[in-house]
Amino acid sequence: MDAEGIPWIRNTQENADRVDHKHFGQTGSGDWSPLAQTRIQLPAVGVEVAARTSFEGYQLGGGQYVRKEVLFHVMAGNSQTAKDLADKIAKQNEKSILLFKTDLIADNNAYPLDYRGSPISGALTYPDLVVPSADGGFGWKKCRMYNSRVEDGQWITPDIFSTTVRMATEVILGDI
Repeated sequence: MDAEGIPWIRNTQENADRVDHKHFGQTGSGDWSPLAQTRIQLPAVGVEVAARTSFEGYQLGGGQYVRKEVLFHVMAGNSQTAKDLADKIAKQNEKSILLFKTDLIADNNAYPLDYRGSPISGALTYPDLVVPSADGGFGWKKCRMYNSRVEDGQWITPDIFSTTVRMATEVILGDI
């Protein structure tokens, strides 16, 4: 993976978990004070939803399987941490998660983030968001995750190891 081709890699905060580091308490050095909007504290997982979508008929009378690939870019200060996190993500294979309707959330002024991407006071959390819409929530469909695989990792800088988990996802849409 080429770090230059990944737009969300901006500035990683290395050794952020090392409170015993001699510079941990120094704020004037700049080591611990990158701007919040450009700071990524390791370990980190970036989620990329691939643009390509495939469709397959679901049943007579309508409906389709909608499939997309999701990539989880795992970065850490050492290879073992990155590999452990990638392994945990890959083990979500053949599991399902509930999705929610973002348009409905926006229409009800219940979006949990402000214009800067920061949580708002009293923001709804995932369990609140996936309550079925018939019960006053914003729940939508189940998304099945399958065919997960971990790619070989590599050092993208001398202090950052990166690996990627690729996973197929599938949602059944009955109203197409």
